[in-house]
Amino acid sequence: MISRGGNASWYGNITDRYYNAFWALAPDDFRRKIGEHRRGKLEKRLVVDNIDRWLLRRAVTYFGLRQYHVLHPMIMNILLMPIWKAHLPAELEAAHLAFRSFVDEPLDLEAAGITLDGSRECVAVKFQFNYWNFASEQKNTDFVRRLVDVLSKRYTVLLLQLASPVDNHESPLMEGNRWVVDCRTMPTVDNLRVQTALLRRAKYSVTTLGGFSMLSAFVGRPNYSFYSGAYNDGHFEMAHLLFKQLNPGGWQILDSTRFDITSLP
Repeated sequence: MISRGGNASWYGNITDRYYNAFWALAPDDFRRKIGEHRRGKLEKRLVVDNIDRWLLRRAVTYFGLRQYHVLHPMIMNILLMPIWKAHLPAELEAAHLAFRSFVDEPLDLEAAGITLDGSRECVAVKFQFNYWNFASEQKNTDFVRRLVDVLSKRYTVLLLQLASPVDNHESPLMEGNRWVVDCRTMPTVDNLRVQTALLRRAKYSVTTLGGFSMLSAFVGRPNYSFYSGAYNDGHFEMAHLLFKQLNPGGWQILDSTRFDITSLP
């Protein structure tokens, strides 16, 4: 498996071989290279491009492979595009899908610079700006600040933010009090591995309505996904099917412009 961010546990049900793209390319260089090469193209991958081939050659050398087959995300994207773009029922593709919880991977959080005192329950918070659901606007940054402040009165809040983004999603960087754990200390090369471990520790997660919110289903935790006034529902059919199978009732979609933050459990 070739991926990035140390997320081998995501694929632990299908392979015990993992190659981290950040081993070949530093995170900042990865983001720049991806941005330059794929600018203006579909975010969902429909072809094997030069970056894929470049990483594949390095992974093949790393594992010492002589023969291999390539299973590329384009296969999944082509299969599911009718649901994402044409809003067809997810059940039409259900026969091709098999959702499984992630393999539990022990992790020394202190080695990642994160110390939890254990005196409070934790909740995980991660917000990313995007054009469709949560634009980079002051009102949305203010909402996240209020949310963190309210939650920190009852929980230890794990801010799953990075010092600098590694993809095309910017995040509002939050500061906090003694009950807010700033996770920017995590090594970027293993950021997804650390974030997955922290999601397991959390009572629930609060995120932007988007791809990251789906991770909670795979680790058996509830998720509260926020959008700001309006949203794009292209992935909702699949997301509902995912939570229905792995964590029934564990997904709530909420409007940040109307929701009372203090009513979160």
